Amino acid sequence: MGFKIPLLFWAFMLVTPMSPAWGETGNSDPGPRNGEEAAFLLKEGKSALEKRDRPGAIRSYTRFVERYPSHSGLKDAYFGLVGALLAEDRIAEASRHAGDCLNQSWDTSDLNRMRIFAAEAKLKLKDYLHARLLADELLKSKPDPKQSGLARSIRFQSLLEDKQFEAAEEELDRLDEHLKSSPDTVLSSQLPGFRMVFTLRHCTLTHLLKDKTFDESELLDYFGQKNLCFKSALTEAPQVNDASVLKEWCESFTGLNHEVEKMRIDSFLKEKIRKDLKGTFEFSKGIHVELEKCYRPYQPKKSNRSRRLRKKT
Repeated sequence: MGFKIPLLFWAFMLVTPMSPAWGETGNSDPGPRNGEEAAFLLKEGKSALEKRDRPGAIRSYTRFVERYPSHSGLKDAYFGLVGALLAEDRIAEASRHAGDCLNQSWDTSDLNRMRIFAAEAKLKLKDYLHARLLADELLKSKPDPKQSGLARSIRFQSLLEDKQFEAAEEELDRLDEHLKSSPDTVLSSQLPGFRMVFTLRHCTLTHLLKDKTFDESELLDYFGQKNLCFKSALTEAPQVNDASVLKEWCESFTGLNHEVEKMRIDSFLKEKIRKDLKGTFEFSKGIHVELEKCYRPYQPKKSNRSRRLRKKT
C-alpha cells in the first residue's frame, strides 16, 4: 500500500516560499555562504604556501576571494594569492587581482603592501609608466622604510627601461642614500647589478652611422671609448648576484665584437681593435665565471649564392 502525503502538507508547501539554492541568491555581495568552508580554504591556502605548493595555494585562495568577498579573512587571502601568482610568473593575473585590491577601503599600510605587488607586476608586464605611478602613490603615503626602498627600486628600473637615463641615475642615487640610513639586505645586494646594468646600457647608446666613412682615428676612438665603457661596467660584476645582468653584459659586448668583424676596414686596424676587445674579454673571465659562458664567436652569414651552389653540386 503506497504512502499518501497528507493534503495539509501540500497546502503548506504552496504557501511557504522556497529557499534559493546555495549560491543563487542573486545578491552581488552574498557574504559568507559557509563558515566552515571559508575557514577551510584559508587554512588550506596558508598550509600550501608553507609547503611551497603555490599552485595549491592559488586554487584555495582564488576560490575564497570569489566566494567570500565580505569575509574578514579577505585581505590575507588576497596577499597570499597575489604573492603566489607573482612567484609562479602568472603576472597578468597577479596584476588584475592587485588592481582590484587597490579599490578596497583598506587601511593605508595594507594598501601600501598591495601597491608594491601591483607595481612589481606592472614592471614585469613592461608597463613602466604605471609601475612608476604606483611607486609614486606609495611614496606619497608615508610608507615604511622597506616599502620606500622598493618604490625607489621600481622607479629606477622603470626609468631605465624607458631610456630616461638621467632620471634613472638620480633615482639610483636616491636609493643608495636611502639604504645608508635604512639598511635593507635584499635591496643592498641588488645595487651592484643596478649600477652595472645602468653603465652597460650607456655603453650601447652610440652607434656608427652606416652611411658615413670614418677615418682611422675616429674608428679607434669609437671602439676605444666603447671598450672602456664596457670595462668600467665590470667594476660591479664581482658583487652581482643576478645572472641576467651578467648575461646582458656579455651579449652586448659580443655584439660590439661582431660589429668590428662585419666592418670592411684595413686588416691592421681591425686587428688592433680586436686585440683591445680581447683584452677586456679575458679580463672579464677572471671576474665572474658567468661572463665566460655566454660569449659567442662571430660567424658570418653564408650568402644565398653559396647555398645555391651547394644545392647544385
